[in-house]
Amino acid sequence: MIAEALAESGDARALPLVERLRRRQPVEADLVLARLRRRQGRADEAVTLLCRALIGLRKDPWPLQPIAGRGLDLAMAMAEGKKAVAARLYPALAQPYSVLFLEDRRLRALLAVASQVDNAHAAQALHRLEPHVPWQRDILTFRARCYRDVGDPLAATAVSDLQRYLENTPTAFGDTLD
Repeated sequence: MIAEALAESGDARALPLVERLRRRQPVEADLVLARLRRRQGRADEAVTLLCRALIGLRKDPWPLQPIAGRGLDLAMAMAEGKKAVAARLYPALAQPYSVLFLEDRRLRALLAVASQVDNAHAAQALHRLEPHVPWQRDILTFRARCYRDVGDPLAATAVSDLQRYLENTPTAFGDTLD
């Protein structure tokens, strides 16, 4: 945890702690080092380390959940507005992790990253959520638009689900006052 805090602030004093961590938890070490490299402005190296860590989670069920979860958050942040970075991260998120570790968070990160690549990738990510897509306005709206744009067979279902959601969403008290 100290290594991660130092990494978040871009402090190189995290390096010896990362190397000690690597002996027992190489996936966690890569996640922490990726964070450090990003803060140091070494984005390409950070993405490489992050991809390696995320792929490592497919076989290693032991990393601490908070550190791995923050790694997924880092992937989403690094992909935001950067199609090339998102395209590199997408394959690392595309397969389930060992014992379905952080499966819901992985799928949400996959969708966030895929949406930065293109609609075809986003549709693939959305299909992994079917038929139990999170019942949230932003996801349902994105799903309806994405499926429509790619001509997906589930486009009509997505529109119907969104309409049903909107019809059943309670109105906030302040919205009813004139």
